[in-house]
Amino acid sequence: MNSLLCELLFWSQTQTRMQYQWPLDSISMIVIMVLVAIGMVVLLRDRGLTAPQRLYLALLRVGAMLVLIVMLPGWSSHEEQTGKADLIVLVDTSLSMEFEDDVKLSDLSQSTRYWLSEIYGDEFQSRIDDEQQTVRIPRYWLTNVFLDADGKQSRDNTGQPGRGILAGVNTEYQIHIYEIDELVRQRKELIGKNQRSLSVDSGTIGSALGDGILEVLQKHRGKSVAAIVLLTDGRSNIGVPLKRAGEMAQQLSVPIIVPQVTGKTNDDRIQLINPSGPARVHIEQPALFEIDVRRLGDLSVQTEIPFRVQSEEEQRELHVLFEPGQQVATLSLRHAPVEVGQQTLRVEYAGEKNRNEDFKSYRQHFESYEFTFEATDDAVNLLLIEQFPRFEFRALEDLLSRATTASGQPRFELTTVLGTADPQLTQENPQLFTSVREDRDWLFAFDVIIVGDVSADLLTYETQLMLVEYVQQRGGGLVFVAGERFLPQQFNDQPLAELFPANVGNFEQRFLLNQPASLTLSQLGERSALTSITESTQANRQAWQQLPGPYWLTQSSVLQTGVQVLVFADSETQQRVPLVTQQFSGAGRVIFQGFDSSWRWKQQDVVNDGHSVYWTQLVNYLAGTAGTTGQTGVELSTSTEQIVYGDQVQINVRFLNPVNAPADDSVVVELSELTGKSTIVRLARDGIRQGVFTATLSDLRVGFYTVNLVSPVGLNPSPASININVTSEPKERLFSSGDEVVLRELAVVSGGHFYEFDRWNVIGEELPYGQRIVMQELNHRLLWNANWLVAIFVVLLSIEWGLRRRWYN
Repeated sequence: MNSLLCELLFWSQTQTRMQYQWPLDSISMIVIMVLVAIGMVVLLRDRGLTAPQRLYLALLRVGAMLVLIVMLPGWSSHEEQTGKADLIVLVDTSLSMEFEDDVKLSDLSQSTRYWLSEIYGDEFQSRIDDEQQTVRIPRYWLTNVFLDADGKQSRDNTGQPGRGILAGVNTEYQIHIYEIDELVRQRKELIGKNQRSLSVDSGTIGSALGDGILEVLQKHRGKSVAAIVLLTDGRSNIGVPLKRAGEMAQQLSVPIIVPQVTGKTNDDRIQLINPSGPARVHIEQPALFEIDVRRLGDLSVQTEIPFRVQSEEEQRELHVLFEPGQQVATLSLRHAPVEVGQQTLRVEYAGEKNRNEDFKSYRQHFESYEFTFEATDDAVNLLLIEQFPRFEFRALEDLLSRATTASGQPRFELTTVLGTADPQLTQENPQLFTSVREDRDWLFAFDVIIVGDVSADLLTYETQLMLVEYVQQRGGGLVFVAGERFLPQQFNDQPLAELFPANVGNFEQRFLLNQPASLTLSQLGERSALTSITESTQANRQAWQQLPGPYWLTQSSVLQTGVQVLVFADSETQQRVPLVTQQFSGAGRVIFQGFDSSWRWKQQDVVNDGHSVYWTQLVNYLAGTAGTTGQTGVELSTSTEQIVYGDQVQINVRFLNPVNAPADDSVVVELSELTGKSTIVRLARDGIRQGVFTATLSDLRVGFYTVNLVSPVGLNPSPASININVTSEPKERLFSSGDEVVLRELAVVSGGHFYEFDRWNVIGEELPYGQRIVMQELNHRLLWNANWLVAIFVVLLSIEWGLRRRWYN
């Protein structure tokens, strides 16, 4: 039997519920309906009566049947006493709620401004600026206003808010107020206007908002919870992420209401993270250095942050632009050294330095960074191998043979192998060959080798083995430029296939007839100097999207382990496929370019000769990272040896001779605490730096840690171990800005809503009702057999019987 409950909720302590239950199954109802229909047909076809008489009798019978159908379900009325649904209010009492924000008076609703004046009086008025535009107030003031913490108890003397934003809602909800920092405590009563709505423990080092939401949900499990009102700035750095807590609330059908309690902060502190730059740079040749900048202040506004760049030759200032809502941006700079030798490039924050004592350690570790590199004036020794003089070959040979420095010296020492070259030309030009010399020393002398669309006849089996050794043992840079005829399809089961990004059988050629494929940088490609053709990351991304894409390409959607994509191709079928990839093999690096039309970039206005910039940057970078330094051993380091609780620290293991670098997942370190507890951490290969493996650690407890290399075994790292000191300075004192982005996401994920200042006044009206809990039944009445229903049924049958007797007689 199916039961349907129709509830008419009257917002008081009682509710009236109508209930019915259908007594017959579907088959019985169908049989009855068929019999009724047959009776109606017989009645309407009766020739002994006139048409109006048949119609009157049919209407009377239908009316009687409808009354009977209404009576059959057995309608009843239940009047019940109900309990209120719970409304949970979580008040963040962590240290960050003490920060003062600048709030526009126009953003505050009229009622919010009224209650601020009522509660804080002259102190509130004194905080308004001279132009009457903004007011600087602590965040906990706004939580007090929301709860109307004016020192007066509500009428029932239970500590429930009687006025303010939640005025009157205690008649509809059972309100439970909790304070939350590292722990969750239920508030028993309100506080006076001269007190803070914070019970801050001096030992508190953070807030656990996500854990607090889950804890109160568990406490109220099995009860009717209408919603959770969360009064916080969103600074949660302990336990469950807020998004995860929102997902759990959504599963329990408990929306989270988030009123805005943060305004604009004057915090302009930053972090410099994720540095990237070459280890070797050619003089007078611009090299790209990048580092990410993370701002900690108000994310809602656009701002420019200044930085000072210092080198041996110059000092200059750069600015990083942050759009509203953007927290991380990239500082990109090109530097061309003019002197040979070991050099440094220092980047430091150039803004105001009026930090207090709490921030000295922070500034030392996060607001400056030094790049170190070797500047050289040697020309890059380059080998170019090609079968036929296709357009890609001609453009590349012309570029590399003509490129010079500002002083007129050649940038590249180019040697060419062209399988179809005229033997007469090879005699005239000592740098031109028709075949690759099977001489290991000759091959290993090159810094970079470019292999075009060549056949397996030109690259013999022995030559291919030497090329593999050139990459893996010598640490050379190798570039493949695919073609329609030979490479890669002709090298199946050949030694050279080991260096391809995919199995030869997985490559497919694609011809685009209508329009060329568009080019898109991957996340790694946006950060890699291999694909940098402009100075800024944003401009570089846009430049690649505007470059002419290929009409022909070779692709494989399945890549070998360890292969990283630098550039994708988006075809007319909207399928994104890898186009330019890189991989580390032994001590060297391999680039695979799956198209042969970069020569079309020469005449583009997107950048000044994109073809020249792309290939010059690519070759110089490969030459700067190629080869070994003659050093051996392992270098162990961290991004900083001292961090504040809640921050991240990066562990680096660098193999000075990349030949000794193990497989991608074989580098392991041990993280030990003074208590004796240890954790195993597995490092991943860095996508940009050769022979470097990294891991980022977060959520470290306060204390002293030691890092030791565990795998590979048998190595003696320098230093033998490194230390990390996690201090107990509360992170919430360092990161003063609220996290409005996370709070908005929390509200959406949970099915709730984020209310800005000017919409506080509608929160009480828009709170979800919640489901009332039945305490006891007050009255139960049967409605199906009511006298008036029975009377109607009897009257209809009597009229029909009387009319039949009269008309048939």
